[in-house]
Amino acid sequence: MTSRLNRRQLLRLLGATPFAIACGAQASGLPADDARAPVSLPEDVTPVPEAPQAAPVEAPVQEPVPVRAAGEETRLLMAGTDYETPLYIYTSGRQGKTAFILGGVHGNEPGGWVAADWVAAHRRPENGVLIVIPRANRVAVGLFERTTDALADLNRSYPGFSDGRPMERMAAEIVAVLGEFEVDLVHDMHESWAFYKDRQTNGTAFIGQTVATGGDGAAGLAATIVPRVNATIRAPHEEFFLRNLAMQQHQNLPRQTTNVPAPGRGTSSLGLNRFVPGVMTLLVEMGQQQSLDRRVALHVQVLDEALRELGIGTAQV
Repeated sequence: MTSRLNRRQLLRLLGATPFAIACGAQASGLPADDARAPVSLPEDVTPVPEAPQAAPVEAPVQEPVPVRAAGEETRLLMAGTDYETPLYIYTSGRQGKTAFILGGVHGNEPGGWVAADWVAAHRRPENGVLIVIPRANRVAVGLFERTTDALADLNRSYPGFSDGRPMERMAAEIVAVLGEFEVDLVHDMHESWAFYKDRQTNGTAFIGQTVATGGDGAAGLAATIVPRVNATIRAPHEEFFLRNLAMQQHQNLPRQTTNVPAPGRGTSSLGLNRFVPGVMTLLVEMGQQQSLDRRVALHVQVLDEALRELGIGTAQV
């Protein structure tokens, strides 16, 4: 039977003392050659095996993220139909995030689609990509109506339905573009009938001057940019609220019973992260008691702050 010896027993077998071992060959009187010679263990002593050395772990190779070439492109969504509308793609040629600006979802909210028109004409990204649809529901814009039952409500239709009404099909085309460009931010421009600060009911009215958020990271982005915009406001009614947080203060208000959109088969732009991985949404509402020029200017200002915070930045043309 093989036994394992402790250190003191091993030293006795070798005829050495702990002091001699500690002090080396000169203290023991052994010649230098003998001191360097390997020590043989008795046959019945089992040496303790050395622990295996772990193989070195190589760091993963980081593949460079492809950068789209600088340029401008115009596409048509719902091409060849009565609902055809242009989509503009502005590419900086430099690494960066991608933002998607959405206007004209509702035809009676001109601050949103006029602002998006202005951005398409006058803003270009310093980094990454900027995509703009100024008038997503072009027919409703022409009618100056929110939408119609025949059209469907685009902001209740995501991720879209290929067999659906026109704006349900439009929603599907928008989601396809978001996936193709791996969009980081959807900036959805809207208007409301009244200011949030004057809120008397819960519903889609009284949400002017609010920023609602959807997707991971969007709440933090809004919490950063809203104070910057508020620091420049001209009057108290221009102050913006973070809608996701502010709404919690009004849970006991009566429900709104008029101007409530018909339910759709899908969700609003705030739920796009369910269908497009990693996307954030900022849905910005302006109170229509302000002049159109002021609503447009504030829409652009909120957008500029968001693009600046994302590192996209803009240059005016």
